[in-house]
Formats: sequence, C-alpha cells, structure tokens
Amino acid sequence: MKALKEELEALGAFVLYHGKENRGWLLSFERNKFRKRTNPDRVVKDLFDLIKRLSDKGMKSWGRARARIFDIGFEMPIRANASHPRILESLSKESMKRIIALDASLVFTCYGRMDDRKQTAVAR
Repeated sequence: MKALKEELEALGAFVLYHGKENRGWLLSFERNKFRKRTNPDRVVKDLFDLIKRLSDKGMKSWGRARARIFDIGFEMPIRANASHPRILESLSKESMKRIIALDASLVFTCYGRMDDRKQTAVAR
C-alpha cells in the first residue's frame, strides 16, 4: 500500500490518510486539495484519469484492494430556518461507466458547514 501511496502522490494526488484500519490498510486521497470541484462528473473524471495513469504494479495494487470507493463530498449549509437541507446533483452515464471500469463503488458524503450555523446564531 505504501508504494501505491507514493505513486499516487507522484501523479498529483493529495493523500488524506494512509495507515492501519480495523481490518487492514486504508489509503484515502483526493485529486488535488486546492482545486475547486464543480460537479460530481468532474470529480469522477479527475480521479479516473489519475488512476488510469498508474503503472502496472500500481494497477495491481488498486485491483487487490478489498474496496475501491469514489466518495464525493458536498458541503451543506446548516441554517436555522432550513428544516430539510438538501443537495441535488446528478451523475452522468459516462461517470458511472468510469466507476464500473475501475471495479469501484460510489458514495456521497454531505458535510455541514459550521460557519453558517455560527452566522445564523449571531444574526438572531
């Protein structure tokens, strides 16, 4: 897993975590921590292009992973007057094909932005 981490970093990935987990090793990375994501399709394409540039050895490591997950994160504003905050995004067929081609799965994670909660509290 260390060799895969180093190869991904050399290709421009930003490693979020690399280490021992409950039942094995975890390697979590982003394409570029400073690049603004515009939509899920762009995120999938960026990660797909990065992974496809791995060496044969890197692709073997990717293939041996117990789980290969594309986790697309969204920030959700937390507002006092929003009883049901939501995000409406779509994923193209092309993106789904890319994920399937890498034998991966897809997860969407929504993060609350605490700044909005603080601003709302101050505005009361």
